[in-house]
Amino acid sequence: MCVCVFAEGNTFGDGTDSIQQRLRESNLEEKSIRDPEYFRKSTRLYTDYHKKRGNTKCLGCRYVAAIKEVFPKSRTLLDGGCGNGRATRAFLANGFDAYGVELYAEALKHAHDLMKEGRVKQEGIVELSFENKRFDVVFSTDVLEHVPPGDIDRSICQLVRVAKDYLWVQVGLNEKPEKFGSGKNDPWVHEVIKPRSWWLKRFEAYGADEIDGARATALAYLRGRHRGRSWARNSHEGLLILRVDSSRQPENC
Repeated sequence: MCVCVFAEGNTFGDGTDSIQQRLRESNLEEKSIRDPEYFRKSTRLYTDYHKKRGNTKCLGCRYVAAIKEVFPKSRTLLDGGCGNGRATRAFLANGFDAYGVELYAEALKHAHDLMKEGRVKQEGIVELSFENKRFDVVFSTDVLEHVPPGDIDRSICQLVRVAKDYLWVQVGLNEKPEKFGSGKNDPWVHEVIKPRSWWLKRFEAYGADEIDGARATALAYLRGRHRGRSWARNSHEGLLILRVDSSRQPENC
Protein backbone atom coordinates (compact mmCIF):
# COMPACT_ATOMS: atom_id res chain seq x y z
CA MET A 1 0.00 0.00 0.00
CA CYS A 2 1.31 3.38 -0.90
CA VAL A 3 2.26 6.03 1.59
CA CYS A 4 0.44 9.21 0.55
CA VAL A 5 1.71 12.69 1.36
CA PHE A 6 -0.71 15.58 1.08
CA ALA A 7 -0.01 19.29 1.08
CA GLU A 8 -2.51 21.56 2.85
CA GLY A 9 -3.71 24.96 1.77
CA ASN A 10 -2.34 25.01 -1.76
CA THR A 11 -3.68 27.64 -4.11
CA PHE A 12 -3.90 27.79 -7.87
CA GLY A 13 -1.34 29.43 -10.06
CA ASP A 14 -3.62 32.40 -10.60
CA GLY A 15 -3.99 33.00 -6.86
CA THR A 16 -7.64 31.94 -6.73
CA ASP A 17 -9.42 30.16 -3.90
CA SER A 18 -7.90 27.22 -2.07
CA ILE A 19 -9.23 23.67 -2.28
CA GLN A 20 -10.58 24.02 1.25
CA GLN A 21 -12.62 27.11 0.36
CA ARG A 22 -14.03 25.51 -2.77
CA LEU A 23 -14.90 22.41 -0.76
CA ARG A 24 -16.94 24.52 1.66
CA GLU A 25 -18.65 26.30 -1.21
CA SER A 26 -19.66 22.98 -2.80
CA ASN A 27 -21.32 21.88 0.47
CA LEU A 28 -19.34 18.69 0.91
CA GLU A 29 -18.23 17.27 4.23
CA GLU A 30 -14.52 16.92 4.83
CA LYS A 31 -14.32 13.11 4.94
CA SER A 32 -10.99 12.39 3.28
CA ILE A 33 -8.55 9.66 2.36
CA ARG A 34 -5.99 11.90 4.10
CA ASP A 35 -7.47 10.83 7.43
CA PRO A 36 -5.39 7.75 8.44
CA GLU A 37 -8.34 6.01 10.11
CA TYR A 38 -10.57 6.60 7.10
CA PHE A 39 -7.78 5.36 4.82
CA ARG A 40 -7.49 2.12 6.82
CA LYS A 41 -11.24 1.53 6.64
CA SER A 42 -11.28 2.37 2.95
CA THR A 43 -8.43 -0.04 2.26
CA ARG A 44 -10.24 -2.88 4.02
CA LEU A 45 -13.45 -2.16 2.11
CA TYR A 46 -11.82 -1.91 -1.31
CA THR A 47 -9.67 -4.97 -0.74
CA ASP A 48 -12.89 -6.97 -0.43
CA TYR A 49 -14.51 -4.98 -3.25
CA HIS A 50 -11.75 -5.73 -5.74
CA LYS A 51 -11.49 -9.38 -4.66
CA LYS A 52 -15.16 -9.71 -5.54
CA ARG A 53 -14.77 -7.95 -8.90
CA GLY A 54 -11.56 -9.77 -9.83
CA ASN A 55 -10.17 -9.31 -13.32
CA THR A 56 -13.44 -9.58 -15.23
CA LYS A 57 -14.77 -6.02 -15.13
CA CYS A 58 -13.73 -3.33 -17.59
CA LEU A 59 -16.26 -0.53 -17.54
CA GLY A 60 -13.87 1.80 -19.31
CA CYS A 61 -13.19 -0.53 -22.24
CA ARG A 62 -16.46 0.45 -23.95
CA TYR A 63 -15.12 3.96 -24.52
CA VAL A 64 -11.70 3.17 -26.02
CA ALA A 65 -12.73 3.18 -29.69
CA ALA A 66 -15.03 6.16 -29.17
CA ILE A 67 -12.16 8.23 -27.77
CA LYS A 68 -10.10 7.41 -30.87
CA GLU A 69 -13.04 8.56 -32.97
CA VAL A 70 -13.67 11.83 -31.08
CA PHE A 71 -9.99 12.70 -30.46
CA PRO A 72 -8.14 11.17 -33.45
CA LYS A 73 -4.94 13.19 -32.94
CA SER A 74 -4.55 12.41 -29.23
CA ARG A 75 -1.86 9.93 -28.22
CA THR A 76 -0.88 10.28 -24.57
CA LEU A 77 -3.55 9.23 -22.07
CA LEU A 78 -3.93 8.77 -18.32
CA ASP A 79 -6.42 6.24 -16.96
CA GLY A 80 -7.26 7.78 -13.58
CA GLY A 81 -8.44 5.05 -11.22
CA CYS A 82 -7.49 2.20 -13.54
CA GLY A 83 -8.52 -0.66 -11.23
CA ASN A 84 -7.35 -3.97 -12.65
CA GLY A 85 -5.70 -2.24 -15.61
CA ARG A 86 -7.84 -3.77 -18.35
CA ALA A 87 -8.83 -0.42 -19.84
CA THR A 88 -5.21 0.74 -19.76
CA ARG A 89 -4.28 -2.40 -21.71
CA ALA A 90 -7.08 -1.71 -24.20
CA PHE A 91 -5.80 1.82 -24.78
CA LEU A 92 -2.27 0.50 -25.33
CA ALA A 93 -3.59 -2.08 -27.80
CA ASN A 94 -5.33 0.73 -29.70
CA GLY A 95 -2.21 2.79 -30.17
CA PHE A 96 -2.34 5.14 -27.18
CA ASP A 97 0.72 5.91 -25.08
CA ALA A 98 -1.32 5.05 -22.00
CA TYR A 99 -0.60 5.13 -18.28
CA GLY A 100 -2.74 4.36 -15.26
CA VAL A 101 -2.98 5.05 -11.55
CA GLU A 102 -4.83 3.05 -8.91
CA LEU A 103 -4.82 3.52 -5.14
CA TYR A 104 -5.71 0.03 -3.95
CA ALA A 105 -3.20 -2.83 -4.03
CA GLU A 106 -5.81 -5.56 -4.42
CA ALA A 107 -6.91 -4.22 -7.81
CA LEU A 108 -3.30 -3.97 -8.96
CA LYS A 109 -2.66 -7.68 -8.42
CA HIS A 110 -3.87 -8.02 -12.01
CA ALA A 111 -1.53 -5.31 -13.32
CA HIS A 112 1.90 -6.29 -11.98
CA ASP A 113 3.34 -6.46 -15.49
CA LEU A 114 2.12 -2.94 -16.27
CA MET A 115 3.66 -1.71 -13.02
CA LYS A 116 7.01 -3.30 -13.89
CA GLU A 117 6.88 -1.54 -17.26
CA GLY A 118 6.22 1.79 -15.53
CA ARG A 119 2.79 2.03 -17.16
CA VAL A 120 0.79 1.88 -13.93
CA LYS A 121 1.50 3.48 -10.56
CA GLN A 122 -0.03 2.85 -7.18
CA GLU A 123 -1.36 6.26 -6.27
CA GLY A 124 -4.71 7.98 -5.97
CA ILE A 125 -6.12 10.64 -8.26
CA VAL A 126 -6.24 12.95 -5.25
CA GLU A 127 -2.45 13.42 -5.42
CA LEU A 128 -1.07 12.70 -8.87
CA SER A 129 2.70 12.68 -9.30
CA PHE A 130 2.72 13.63 -13.01
CA GLU A 131 3.78 17.02 -14.27
CA ASN A 132 1.32 19.63 -15.47
CA LYS A 133 -0.28 19.07 -18.91
CA ARG A 134 1.35 15.66 -19.21
CA PHE A 135 -1.45 13.90 -21.15
CA ASP A 136 -3.42 14.74 -24.28
CA VAL A 137 -6.44 13.04 -22.69
CA VAL A 138 -7.22 12.28 -19.06
CA PHE A 139 -9.72 9.45 -18.78
CA SER A 140 -11.60 8.40 -15.64
CA THR A 141 -14.68 6.24 -15.60
CA ASP A 142 -16.82 5.18 -12.64
CA VAL A 143 -14.25 6.54 -10.18
CA LEU A 144 -15.21 9.98 -8.86
CA GLU A 145 -18.44 8.82 -7.21
CA HIS A 146 -16.26 6.52 -5.06
CA VAL A 147 -14.03 9.38 -3.86
CA PRO A 148 -14.75 10.60 -0.31
CA PRO A 149 -16.44 14.02 -0.23
CA GLY A 150 -13.46 15.85 1.22
CA ASP A 151 -11.29 14.78 -1.70
CA ILE A 152 -13.63 15.52 -4.62
CA ASP A 153 -12.38 19.04 -5.38
CA ARG A 154 -8.73 18.08 -5.01
CA SER A 155 -9.21 15.05 -7.26
CA ILE A 156 -10.92 17.10 -9.98
CA CYS A 157 -8.18 19.70 -9.71
CA GLN A 158 -5.52 17.02 -10.18
CA LEU A 159 -7.24 15.46 -13.19
CA VAL A 160 -7.49 18.86 -14.89
CA ARG A 161 -3.94 19.86 -13.91
CA VAL A 162 -2.30 16.92 -15.73
CA ALA A 163 -4.52 17.22 -18.85
CA LYS A 164 -3.08 18.98 -21.89
CA ASP A 165 -6.22 19.08 -24.02
CA TYR A 166 -9.18 16.95 -22.99
CA LEU A 167 -10.90 14.98 -20.23
CA TRP A 168 -13.26 12.05 -20.75
CA VAL A 169 -15.03 11.36 -17.46
CA GLN A 170 -17.91 9.05 -16.61
CA VAL A 171 -19.54 9.52 -13.19
CA GLY A 172 -22.31 7.52 -11.60
CA LEU A 173 -25.52 9.52 -11.18
CA ASN A 174 -27.59 6.90 -9.35
CA GLU A 175 -30.17 8.39 -7.01
CA LYS A 176 -29.15 5.85 -4.36
CA PRO A 177 -25.48 5.22 -3.56
CA GLU A 178 -24.17 1.76 -4.41
CA LYS A 179 -23.63 -0.55 -1.44
CA PHE A 180 -21.03 -3.30 -1.12
CA GLY A 181 -23.29 -6.22 -0.31
CA SER A 182 -27.04 -6.41 0.26
CA GLY A 183 -27.25 -6.17 4.06
CA LYS A 184 -28.62 -3.04 5.71
CA ASN A 185 -25.35 -2.52 7.58
CA ASP A 186 -23.12 -3.01 4.54
CA PRO A 187 -21.00 0.04 3.63
CA TRP A 188 -21.61 2.48 0.81
CA VAL A 189 -19.08 2.59 -2.01
CA HIS A 190 -20.69 5.46 -3.93
CA GLU A 191 -20.00 8.36 -1.62
CA VAL A 192 -20.86 11.42 -3.72
CA ILE A 193 -24.13 11.30 -5.64
CA LYS A 194 -24.81 14.56 -7.46
CA PRO A 195 -26.60 15.55 -10.69
CA ARG A 196 -24.75 16.01 -13.96
CA SER A 197 -24.96 19.82 -13.69
CA TRP A 198 -23.15 19.73 -10.35
CA TRP A 199 -20.23 17.76 -11.76
CA LEU A 200 -19.96 20.06 -14.77
CA LYS A 201 -19.78 23.08 -12.46
CA ARG A 202 -17.03 21.46 -10.40
CA PHE A 203 -14.93 20.84 -13.52
CA GLU A 204 -15.66 24.32 -14.85
CA ALA A 205 -14.36 25.74 -11.57
CA TYR A 206 -10.98 24.18 -12.40
CA GLY A 207 -10.83 25.23 -16.03
CA ALA A 208 -12.46 22.34 -17.93
CA ASP A 209 -15.59 23.02 -19.99
CA GLU A 210 -17.97 20.64 -21.74
CA ILE A 211 -17.41 20.41 -25.50
CA ASP A 212 -20.60 21.19 -27.37
CA GLY A 213 -21.78 18.19 -29.37
CA ALA A 214 -18.99 15.82 -28.27
CA ARG A 215 -21.21 13.65 -26.09
CA ALA A 216 -23.79 13.31 -28.89
CA THR A 217 -21.02 12.31 -31.32
CA ALA A 218 -19.65 9.75 -28.86
CA LEU A 219 -23.08 8.24 -28.19
CA ALA A 220 -23.86 7.98 -31.90
CA TYR A 221 -20.58 6.15 -32.40
CA LEU A 222 -21.19 3.82 -29.44
CA ARG A 223 -24.68 2.94 -30.60
CA GLY A 224 -23.47 2.24 -34.10
CA ARG A 225 -20.54 0.11 -32.99
CA HIS A 226 -22.25 -1.72 -30.14
CA ARG A 227 -25.82 -1.81 -31.40
CA GLY A 228 -26.70 -5.03 -29.61
CA ARG A 229 -25.42 -4.03 -26.17
CA SER A 230 -27.92 -2.74 -23.62
CA TRP A 231 -25.43 -0.25 -22.16
CA ALA A 232 -24.96 1.32 -25.60
CA ARG A 233 -28.64 2.24 -25.65
CA ASN A 234 -28.77 4.05 -22.33
CA SER A 235 -28.40 7.80 -21.99
CA HIS A 236 -24.84 7.86 -20.59
CA GLU A 237 -25.99 10.91 -18.68
CA GLY A 238 -22.88 10.84 -16.53
CA LEU A 239 -20.50 11.10 -19.50
CA LEU A 240 -18.59 14.39 -19.43
CA ILE A 241 -16.34 15.24 -22.41
CA LEU A 242 -14.37 18.36 -21.59
CA ARG A 243 -11.78 20.71 -23.06
CA VAL A 244 -9.15 22.34 -20.85
CA ASP A 245 -8.88 26.12 -20.89
CA SER A 246 -5.19 26.69 -20.22
CA SER A 247 -5.82 30.25 -19.00
CA ARG A 248 -7.88 28.83 -16.07
CA GLN A 249 -6.04 25.57 -15.55
CA PRO A 250 -4.56 25.02 -12.07
CA GLU A 251 -0.78 24.82 -11.77
CA ASN A 252 -0.96 22.97 -8.46
CA CYS A 253 -3.63 21.61 -6.17
